[in-house]
Amino acid sequence: MFKIEDIPKKFKEWLKRDGLYGNLHEYSHTILALPTELEVHEGINLLVRESEVEWFPNSFQWPDDYWIIGEDGAGNFYFISKQSEDQEVYFYNHETLEKEDFEPSIEHYYKYCKSIEVESDE
Repeated sequence: MFKIEDIPKKFKEWLKRDGLYGNLHEYSHTILALPTELEVHEGINLLVRESEVEWFPNSFQWPDDYWIIGEDGAGNFYFISKQSEDQEVYFYNHETLEKEDFEPSIEHYYKYCKSIEVESDE
Protein backbone atom coordinates (compact mmCIF):
# COMPACT_ATOMS: atom_id res chain seq x y z
CA MET A 1 0.00 0.00 0.00
CA PHE A 2 1.22 3.49 -0.85
CA LYS A 3 1.09 6.43 1.47
CA ILE A 4 -0.51 9.44 -0.16
CA GLU A 5 2.76 11.37 -0.14
CA ASP A 6 4.51 8.47 -1.91
CA ILE A 7 2.17 8.34 -4.92
CA PRO A 8 3.77 11.17 -6.98
CA LYS A 9 7.22 9.70 -6.37
CA LYS A 10 6.00 6.28 -7.48
CA PHE A 11 4.47 7.77 -10.66
CA LYS A 12 7.83 9.40 -11.40
CA GLU A 13 9.73 6.13 -10.85
CA TRP A 14 7.39 4.21 -13.15
CA LEU A 15 7.50 6.88 -15.87
CA LYS A 16 11.31 6.91 -15.73
CA ARG A 17 11.43 3.11 -15.84
CA ASP A 18 9.24 3.09 -18.95
CA GLY A 19 11.12 5.90 -20.70
CA LEU A 20 8.16 8.28 -20.58
CA TYR A 21 9.38 10.78 -17.99
CA GLY A 22 10.37 13.97 -19.78
CA ASN A 23 9.15 12.60 -23.11
CA LEU A 24 5.45 13.41 -22.87
CA HIS A 25 3.63 16.25 -24.60
CA GLU A 26 2.80 18.94 -22.06
CA TYR A 27 -0.94 18.50 -22.69
CA SER A 28 -1.00 14.70 -22.76
CA HIS A 29 -3.50 12.76 -20.70
CA THR A 30 -0.63 11.11 -18.84
CA ILE A 31 0.87 14.42 -17.67
CA LEU A 32 -2.46 15.39 -16.10
CA ALA A 33 -3.37 11.92 -14.86
CA LEU A 34 0.02 11.11 -13.29
CA PRO A 35 1.40 14.27 -11.67
CA THR A 36 4.86 13.56 -10.26
CA GLU A 37 5.05 16.40 -7.73
CA LEU A 38 3.38 16.26 -4.33
CA GLU A 39 2.67 19.99 -4.58
CA VAL A 40 0.45 19.36 -7.61
CA HIS A 41 -1.55 16.72 -5.71
CA GLU A 42 -1.87 18.97 -2.67
CA GLY A 43 -2.84 21.97 -4.83
CA ILE A 44 -5.69 20.26 -6.66
CA ASN A 45 -6.99 18.79 -3.41
CA LEU A 46 -6.92 22.20 -1.72
CA LEU A 47 -8.66 23.75 -4.72
CA VAL A 48 -11.60 21.33 -4.70
CA ARG A 49 -11.99 21.64 -0.94
CA GLU A 50 -12.15 25.44 -1.20
CA SER A 51 -14.52 25.50 -4.20
CA GLU A 52 -18.18 26.06 -3.55
CA VAL A 53 -19.67 23.89 -6.27
CA GLU A 54 -21.96 20.91 -6.17
CA TRP A 55 -19.54 17.96 -6.26
CA PHE A 56 -22.02 15.20 -5.57
CA PRO A 57 -25.83 15.38 -5.55
CA ASN A 58 -26.79 17.83 -2.79
CA SER A 59 -23.19 18.04 -1.55
CA PHE A 60 -21.18 21.23 -1.95
CA GLN A 61 -18.09 19.91 -0.19
CA TRP A 62 -15.47 17.56 -1.60
CA PRO A 63 -15.30 14.61 0.87
CA ASP A 64 -12.26 14.68 3.19
CA ASP A 65 -11.67 10.98 2.54
CA TYR A 66 -11.27 11.43 -1.23
CA TRP A 67 -7.71 12.29 -2.31
CA ILE A 68 -7.32 13.33 -5.94
CA ILE A 69 -4.29 11.79 -7.64
CA GLY A 70 -4.86 13.11 -11.17
CA GLU A 71 -7.27 14.59 -13.66
CA ASP A 72 -8.25 13.95 -17.26
CA GLY A 73 -8.17 17.52 -18.58
CA ALA A 74 -11.94 17.63 -19.06
CA GLY A 75 -12.97 18.49 -15.49
CA ASN A 76 -12.98 14.93 -14.17
CA PHE A 77 -10.73 13.52 -11.44
CA TYR A 78 -9.07 10.25 -10.51
CA PHE A 79 -8.99 9.72 -6.76
CA ILE A 80 -8.50 7.24 -3.95
CA SER A 81 -10.06 6.82 -0.55
CA LYS A 82 -7.58 7.71 2.17
CA GLN A 83 -9.15 5.00 4.34
CA SER A 84 -8.84 2.22 1.78
CA GLU A 85 -6.30 -0.54 2.31
CA ASP A 86 -6.17 -1.61 -1.35
CA GLN A 87 -5.86 1.90 -2.87
CA GLU A 88 -8.57 1.36 -5.47
CA VAL A 89 -8.74 4.27 -7.92
CA TYR A 90 -12.09 5.93 -8.60
CA PHE A 91 -13.21 8.30 -11.33
CA TYR A 92 -15.22 11.43 -10.58
CA ASN A 93 -17.50 12.40 -13.47
CA HIS A 94 -18.26 16.13 -13.26
CA GLU A 95 -21.24 15.88 -15.62
CA THR A 96 -23.12 13.22 -13.65
CA LEU A 97 -21.65 14.19 -10.24
CA GLU A 98 -20.91 10.52 -9.64
CA LYS A 99 -18.09 8.43 -8.28
CA GLU A 100 -17.31 5.45 -10.51
CA ASP A 101 -15.11 2.44 -9.83
CA PHE A 102 -12.12 2.75 -12.15
CA GLU A 103 -9.06 0.59 -11.43
CA PRO A 104 -8.39 -1.87 -8.60
CA SER A 105 -5.02 -0.33 -7.64
CA ILE A 106 -2.61 2.54 -8.21
CA GLU A 107 -0.44 0.28 -10.37
CA HIS A 108 -3.39 -0.72 -12.58
CA TYR A 109 -4.25 2.96 -12.89
CA TYR A 110 -0.70 3.73 -14.01
CA LYS A 111 -0.86 0.95 -16.61
CA TYR A 112 -4.15 2.36 -17.91
CA CYS A 113 -2.65 5.86 -18.29
CA LYS A 114 0.44 4.41 -19.97
CA SER A 115 -1.73 2.46 -22.41
CA ILE A 116 -3.47 5.67 -23.49
CA GLU A 117 -0.10 7.32 -24.10
CA VAL A 118 1.27 4.38 -26.08
CA GLU A 119 -1.92 4.07 -28.17
CA SER A 120 -1.91 7.79 -29.00
CA ASP A 121 1.68 7.52 -30.27
CA GLU A 122 0.80 4.79 -32.78
